[in-house]
Formats: sequence, C-alpha cells, structure tokens
Amino acid sequence: MVADLIVVIIITTEDIVAVNLEPPKVAAPYWNEIGDFISTAVEEAGPAIPYRQGELLRAATGLTLWAWQTAGLPLERDVIFRRHTIERFVAEGLAHYTNSGRTTRRSQLLRMAEFLLGPKVMPPRMRPIGLPEALAPYTHEQLASFKSWAATQSPHDRRVNAEVLLSLGFGAGLAAREITNLRVGDIRLDDRGVLVEIRGDRPRAVPLLHEWEPALITFVKEHRSTDWAFLPGRTKVYKNVITNFIYWSGTTEETPQTPRMRSTWIVHHLTSGVHVVPLLRAAGVQSLEALARYVKYVPEVDPDNARAALRGCGL
Repeated sequence: MVADLIVVIIITTEDIVAVNLEPPKVAAPYWNEIGDFISTAVEEAGPAIPYRQGELLRAATGLTLWAWQTAGLPLERDVIFRRHTIERFVAEGLAHYTNSGRTTRRSQLLRMAEFLLGPKVMPPRMRPIGLPEALAPYTHEQLASFKSWAATQSPHDRRVNAEVLLSLGFGAGLAAREITNLRVGDIRLDDRGVLVEIRGDRPRAVPLLHEWEPALITFVKEHRSTDWAFLPGRTKVYKNVITNFIYWSGTTEETPQTPRMRSTWIVHHLTSGVHVVPLLRAAGVQSLEALARYVKYVPEVDPDNARAALRGCGL
C-alpha cells in the first residue's frame, strides 16, 4: 500500500504580491487620500523589480507624499512618477540623505517608473548624484618632469607615443577612452591650429593648446588617417592600453595619469578666464557643477582687479 503523499507548500512574505504592509508612519495621517495610489503602484511594479516590497513602499510613499503635499502635484501616475518629479524629490525631499542613500532611493523609484510608465517615457540615463572630488592638477614642476620622461623614451616610436599621450591629455583634456579611440583622421590641422574631433557618447571638437601643437602636427603628417592616434601599430582598442604603455616605460618616478592631465587642462582654462560655455562644450560636460569642482584649484584674483571686472571695466 502506497503511503499518502503529503505536499507542504511554504509561502514566504516575498511570494505575496499584494501589498498588505503597514503604511509608513509619516504618511499615516494622509493614507486615506494617498494610500490606494501608492499601494496599487507598488503592487503592480513590485514583482518585476529586484527590491523588497517594503523598500518600494517606503520609496513610493516618500515620493508621493512630497509630490502631493509639498509640490502640490495631482495624484496622477504619469505626473508623480515622471523623471522630473523624481529628480526634484531626490534633490529637495531627500536633501538630508547621504549621496549613497539618495542614489539607492532614486534607483528604486526609477525602476518603478520604468515599469509603470514604460521605458520610452522614462529615459534610463540620469546625471550622477554627488560628483566625486576633482583631482588636483599637476604642478609646473611635475609637468616639466613628464616632458622629460617623454623625451627620454626609447626607441623612437615610444617617444612619439609618449608625446602624443601628453599632448592629448594636457593639450585637449581627453579621457583615457577618448585617447585610445582617437584616429589620426580625427585630428584636423588648419591655419588656426589643431582641432581634435571626439566621437562617441560625448562628441565635440576640442582646440588643442598651442603649446602642445608641434608634436601632434608632426605625428599627423607622418601617419595615415585610419591609424590610431595613440599606439598606431595596434589592431584594436583594449582596456588599460595607456596604463600598460606607461608601466612598460621602465621608470620609477611619478608618471602621468589621464584624470589628472584632464584636471590640469580644465584648471588652466578656468585660470585663463576662458568663457564657461565653450569650456563646457570642449570638456564634454553639460552642467556647471562638473566644472565647479575645480574652482578650488584656481588661484585667487587680486581684489582690485576682481572688483573692476565685476564692475564691467575688465580684469
């Protein structure tokens, strides 16, 4: 005789789709007005998002309460969960959070919004929260040392590549991936100097600082337009190509790093008084916040000259 088969099904709280969680205390007085709106949104989006129901409930409650009570927005899904509303809530309603906390909460809300409104309504890319500290620019002494490092590379091809690297980093402020992706044909020579055309996700044209023009002019004239601008003998773009090149230079002294070369380029232009709009475009950034990080490295201006400039009498 076959024993009866007993099947035990264990249901955890994570398997429950319906939102039967206690509303956050901060929203309790208003739950009759906003509770259904929040619960429905969490119930629909929750199963498709890799966050716990409780986390989504707290995130949606914070957003909805702020939008409805503080911003005065209607309880409409395409209004509450639109990207602009989420950005405002994170910036204003979560100002007391850490950058990490705001980033997490924003990610939760964006995933909900993408499911509830669809990816076409919710563009996936948003600016990062809390830009990292700007790296200090190189000093004049360090710059002179790097020029000496490049000039003493051997054989000739290594010396040329070292000079190209410094020219693109210090002369145009390019990021590492932009240097490694650049072709000779992207470097234009004309009677006004050298213009570096950047492709990719930050397309732009960057005028090269005149100090760094000679090495690039010579290089461009000696190579085909289809060659890579840095290490033209390679057949592909690969990770750490610049790091590996510098590593095999055989020096024990400090070597140039592309992030600090870019920082040096930005600070140079800020110090020189280049207009902020063309500098934003040349740097491939969209917000003043991205440049404001470097202001602490810009030398102070004489107070009398500063006053004259602010008065409109020139600096």
